[in-house]
Amino acid sequence: MTPQRILVVEDEAVSAWDERELVTSLGHIVTAVVDSGEEAVRQVEAERPDLVLMDIVLDGEMDGIEAAQRIHREHDVPVIYVTAHADEQFIQRAKLTGPFGYLIKPFDQRSLAINIDMALERHRMERKLRDLNEVLESRVQRRTETLIEANGRLRYEIAERQRLDQALRENMERFRATFEQAAVGIAHVAHDGSFLRVNRKICSILGYPREELLQKNCKEITYPEDVEKTLAYIERIISGETETASLEKRYLRKDGSLVWINLTVSALRNQDGRFKYFISVIEDISERRRLAERMQQNQDTLFRVGRISTLGEMAAAIAHEINQPLTAIGNYAGGAIERLESIPAAAPALREAMQRIIDLSHRAAGIIKRLRDFAQGESEQYRPLSLNQAVSESIALVQMQMQQREVTIKTLFGKDLPQVYGDILQIEQVIINLLLNSMEAMEQSARGERWLSLSTRGTEDDKVELTVRDRGAGLAPAVVQRLFEPFVTTKQGGMGLGLSISHTIVEAHRGRLWATSEPEGGTCFHLTFPICE
Repeated sequence: MTPQRILVVEDEAVSAWDERELVTSLGHIVTAVVDSGEEAVRQVEAERPDLVLMDIVLDGEMDGIEAAQRIHREHDVPVIYVTAHADEQFIQRAKLTGPFGYLIKPFDQRSLAINIDMALERHRMERKLRDLNEVLESRVQRRTETLIEANGRLRYEIAERQRLDQALRENMERFRATFEQAAVGIAHVAHDGSFLRVNRKICSILGYPREELLQKNCKEITYPEDVEKTLAYIERIISGETETASLEKRYLRKDGSLVWINLTVSALRNQDGRFKYFISVIEDISERRRLAERMQQNQDTLFRVGRISTLGEMAAAIAHEINQPLTAIGNYAGGAIERLESIPAAAPALREAMQRIIDLSHRAAGIIKRLRDFAQGESEQYRPLSLNQAVSESIALVQMQMQQREVTIKTLFGKDLPQVYGDILQIEQVIINLLLNSMEAMEQSARGERWLSLSTRGTEDDKVELTVRDRGAGLAPAVVQRLFEPFVTTKQGGMGLGLSISHTIVEAHRGRLWATSEPEGGTCFHLTFPICE
């Protein structure tokens, strides 16, 4: 028998000496005798004995059971418990640690020998079993890895086959999607012009269901004036003169409306060069055509602006020439009044008419001066003024137009309104423009219904407001939104500048001008100016 190295853990000196003697008598070697669990753990770490005789009950913080657990777990050394007690609690705790033997004091040499042999044999068998398990696990691991590798190759081959199948399906689907879901219309067309296949977009462009369009012929839906041009392009492709032809043409939609399209046609041929069918690509360019037309209109508008700019320069020169005869008219009228004063029998109406001529000539001269100043960029003449007075004077200036158009004006002036700050001639120009626009809006109204309402009032935000209402046809919502833009007009032959200029003048006075349509018919213009500070 090979001597084994055994550590004795016993805190009673007599028992420790007895156990040491028994172990030695069996031919084994006692590596040390210690009396605490902590010292037992340190000895195992240092000496690495083959077996430990462990007293269960030890003094100190670590008893024998706890020390045995650590020794077996950390160092894989078998432990035989030794105790003089058969306490049930200790026994149950000891069982949980999986002891290699259990001796109850006092014990003899034979009991010790049997426990030592059994503990060492069990430990040897467990270690052999672990070694066998490790070998088995290693073999299983290698086999598993081989199987995993083979399975991986198989999976790769399956995946590759699936990928190729999927790629083939995707290519087929991509071809169908390219045709069916293209952003442009695509059609396969026979030599006689009948449709062989059409996609969703061309059906949308032409307004036909697919089944119905397939019963149509290209010539049948082509605008009559474009048929000859289209056939000429097709003939060039069939003859081989060109591979592809592109032209802009018109088609007739199902609802009868016209649609402008860009048509690109190419021929698909067999390997021997024989014609199979046409591939037609159709792009709706109606919006592009509309944009081109709109750009042309804008270009025309720019030309008009240029002419008006030139007209402004001419107006400044003409104003200087007209001002002289107006001054002469005023002077002659003044002289006529002086002569009438010396004639007692002269009619008062004649004097009033002459005075009116003088007032109007002065006003015309003032307007011409403002026109010349505006053209030359000179500053306006701003001063405090009464909006009620400006309205009254403006009404007086359009009396003749009111009588000719049989228009009645009703006024409701606010009392004690604060003055506003501005150029009297420019403000009157705005008011007169609004009055003339309102009169023209009522030309189609019945004679008894042609009336204008003008009212002024103060607002809570320190402004004075003028409201001009007419009984005309009113304005469409789309017109109201653009009413004050340049060149927007509802009148035949109008230039669309009057309201735009008025709007600019009001904004220059830090005011606001807007229009609304009345629910019962007619239009209402609102005009506000800030009061003098």
